[in-house]
Amino acid sequence: MPTPIEFEWLMDAHVQVLRPIQIGNVPGGFHQAVPIGEGNFAGPRLRGSVIPGSADWQL
Repeated sequence: MPTPIEFEWLMDAHVQVLRPIQIGNVPGGFHQAVPIGEGNFAGPRLRGSVIPGSADWQL
């Protein structure tokens, strides 16, 4: 029998989710990017800041 996977809470993240940039239709569907602004994250063993400049690229 496989060993069960154990999960452990790592952190909470709080970030700005900015207005989506609509790129348009592509062969696989509708493409957009959602820019990520600044924010922070913290947990029992991890803490830090999020700097702007990234995005979630969605299809």
